[in-house]
Amino acid sequence: MADMQMGTTLPSLPGRFQLTPEFRLVAACSWVAPESLAQAQAGKIIELCSSHINWDLFIALIKRHEVHALAHASLSCHAGNGIPLPALETIRKLNSIVRRQSLFQTAELIRLIRLFSDRDVEVIPLKGVFLSQQIHGDPGMRSSVDLDILVKPEQVDLAEQVLETAGYYCEFNNCAMTAVQKAHTRNHIHHMEFAHCKSGLHVELHWSLGPWLPEQVAVIWDHMTQAKWQGVSINSLDNEALLLVLCDHGARHEWSNLKWLGDIAQLLTSERITDWERLLFLARQLDLLRTLAHGVLLVHWLFNIQLPEELCKLIREEKQASSLSEKALTIMLMSAKELICAGKSARSLKIAWKLKKLRPSLPYGVILKTVLVPLIDCQTLPLPAALFWLYYPLRPVLWFWRHYIRGHNQP
Repeated sequence: MADMQMGTTLPSLPGRFQLTPEFRLVAACSWVAPESLAQAQAGKIIELCSSHINWDLFIALIKRHEVHALAHASLSCHAGNGIPLPALETIRKLNSIVRRQSLFQTAELIRLIRLFSDRDVEVIPLKGVFLSQQIHGDPGMRSSVDLDILVKPEQVDLAEQVLETAGYYCEFNNCAMTAVQKAHTRNHIHHMEFAHCKSGLHVELHWSLGPWLPEQVAVIWDHMTQAKWQGVSINSLDNEALLLVLCDHGARHEWSNLKWLGDIAQLLTSERITDWERLLFLARQLDLLRTLAHGVLLVHWLFNIQLPEELCKLIREEKQASSLSEKALTIMLMSAKELICAGKSARSLKIAWKLKKLRPSLPYGVILKTVLVPLIDCQTLPLPAALFWLYYPLRPVLWFWRHYIRGHNQP
C-alpha cells in the first residue's frame, strides 16, 4: 500500500450521517484487511465491541447486509471473549447456515460448468461462491442465494438447453415463462432466471451485465482469464474488469448492501491492481468512470481506506460522485423494513434517471428498454402470445393499477 496516499482534498463524510457503533462494527467486519492494515482493523473491532454494543441490533444488521460469515470470522479472531454467549452462538449458527449453502452451491456450480464445457458453451461465473473464492480464497465467506452465470449472447439458446437438461426451468414469479416472454426478456432485460425442479436453487443466466451496450459486453469478454478450482478450469474476469463490474452492480442497486462495498475494499487493498491508469482506461471504455468514483469514495468514507492519487483525482473530477454516495449511504443505513418500502416506492422513470446519472454516455434508448413492458405486466394482466403487443400501449394503465389502485386496496 506504499503507493497509496490519503486524498486530503476528497469530499469528507457529511456530518449529518451519525453512524451507530453497531453499524460501524458491521462495516469493520464486512471485509478482511491485508496484513499491512490487519492490526488497525483488529484494534477497531476490539474497541467497538467494548462500546456497549446492542448485540440484537448488530445481529439484525449482519443479516440485513449479508455478512454472516465475515462477521463470524472477524469477531472470532479479534473479540470472541468480549461477545455475550447468546449473541456469539447466534452468529455461529448464521455462519454454519452460510457455510452449508456455499458447499451446495459450489458443488452445483462445478457440475454446471462441466456440463457447459461438454457443450462448448463459454461461461463466466459472476458473484456468489466463485467471487468469494476469488477474493477470500474461501467460497463460504460471502452469503449468496443463487448462481449468476454470464454467457455470450449467441450462446444463450444453447446455455438454456444445458440448464434444462440439468433439471432447471425458466421462471418468473414461480411461473414458467412463455416463449414470447422469453423473447421479450432477451430484447429488454439482461438475464433470465432459472430454478431447479427439485432443489429449488436459482440460477441467473446473463448475456449482458445490465443496461450495457453490446460492444461494452464484448470488452468484458476480452478481459477474461482462467483459474483452476475444484479440479476444473474456470473462466474469470481479471482484477480490473472484476472491480468495475462489482462497482457497476453495487451502484445500480445504490450500494444498499455493505457486503458489496466490502468486496471493493478487498480488491482495492489486496494489491491485485497496481496499474491504476489501466483501470481508468477500461473504466472509460465501459462508461464507468463516475460509477468507479462513486464506489471508491464510499469505501474511503466507511472503511477509511487510503486511495491512490489516480482515484483521488477521478473523484475530484466526477462532481456527482459525492451526491451519489450520500444517497447511497442514506439507503445503506435503512433497516430491512425501510429498504423494502423504499424498493416498493421506486418508480421506473426514477431508476432510468439514476442510470443516466451513473453512466452519462448511455443512450436513452438503452435505458428506456429497461422500463418498457416489465415482466410484472405479464403477471398483472396475462395475455395470449398473439396479443403481447398490447402491453406497450397498456404499460401506463398497468403501472397506475399496480401502484395506486391495487396498492391502496391491499392491507
